[in-house]
Amino acid sequence: MDFLKNFTLFCFLLSFVSSEVLGYEYESLYRDNTASYINKITTSLAQQYAASKNSTLLKEKSIIIMPTVESNDREATLPITQRIDENLIYEMTQEGFHIVDTKTMDRLGIKEIKAEYILVSTYTNYKYEMVINSRIIEKKTGLVYATAQIQVPRKVLKDVEKLYNKNSWFTPKE
Repeated sequence: MDFLKNFTLFCFLLSFVSSEVLGYEYESLYRDNTASYINKITTSLAQQYAASKNSTLLKEKSIIIMPTVESNDREATLPITQRIDENLIYEMTQEGFHIVDTKTMDRLGIKEIKAEYILVSTYTNYKYEMVINSRIIEKKTGLVYATAQIQVPRKVLKDVEKLYNKNSWFTPKE
């Protein structure tokens, strides 16, 4: 009986350590529920920005977060990317960035939005994963000051599809 307990613990620890060492944290994170996984996605993106060599400069100015759009169709968004955008406001603020909430400003009738930087993200939907590429650019020049990237496994996308009951966006591309 002790052997079975020890073997189970060993396998659990091995899967966690190997996923961390190999950079495939996402497979082990899949065991969490979908909302928790989305939080981990946005935490990872925000931490990548905080680790950027320009983070001190970026934290001194305000940033607008634009909707995450498909890389080939700059208008298309998805339920999962909308959730990621909302969570990014929280995570980026927690990391010390000054985020401008444009949705609230629109509702309040504030027309002029002042920000020096814009966070833009695109997603590409592949057969086994979705890749989100994100960058913070200077509003005046378009220069990229920081980047972040994450891969979302197909399993998570399937769970989000079930959660939102949307079938039209879940068409994998080769």
